[in-house]
Amino acid sequence: MCERNQKNRSKLNVSHTCGSQSIQQRAEKEVQVTNEEPSRIRIWELTHLSNNGLAVNETTQEKMSKLKSYASQVIDGTLDMNEDETFVRVFGPEKHGHVHGYGVGVTPSELFGSSSTIRDHERRLNESEQRLQEFEQQRKEFEQQRELEVEVLKRQISELENRFEDRFQKMMAEMCKKFVSS
Repeated sequence: MCERNQKNRSKLNVSHTCGSQSIQQRAEKEVQVTNEEPSRIRIWELTHLSNNGLAVNETTQEKMSKLKSYASQVIDGTLDMNEDETFVRVFGPEKHGHVHGYGVGVTPSELFGSSSTIRDHERRLNESEQRLQEFEQQRKEFEQQRELEVEVLKRQISELENRFEDRFQKMMAEMCKKFVSS
């Protein structure tokens, strides 16, 4: 068993610098210091770089450089991918039941939710978006109807003003006639 462990350990190229502290403990420590949840890339950086900011070996340094490069391209807008896609591009696809950068015991369903939960959220999001579009359409129709009603009212007011002006002119003319004839 010891020989098998040595053989498997020799295959590992990327070393973490946590020592006996778990990756989750290191992430929690970062939360206490910064009062915010560290990103997946920040957790990987915290757990794979030594205190002087350098990686323990070349492979780790190469992976860190690639992560930072992709992250800066995403921030600049020259690359359209999220943090998870960045990790897949650097480390390859996730293995079943494992998430790169989070250590032992963290599963994709714990971190991202189960696929059925995600599908349920997506379905509800789509339904909400559809309802929002329907409400927006109803609001536009209501606004158009209101504008038409306002135009009708403006025309009616204009007609009433014209009729009032005509009547006023007729009344003034009659008063002038009476005043002149008397």
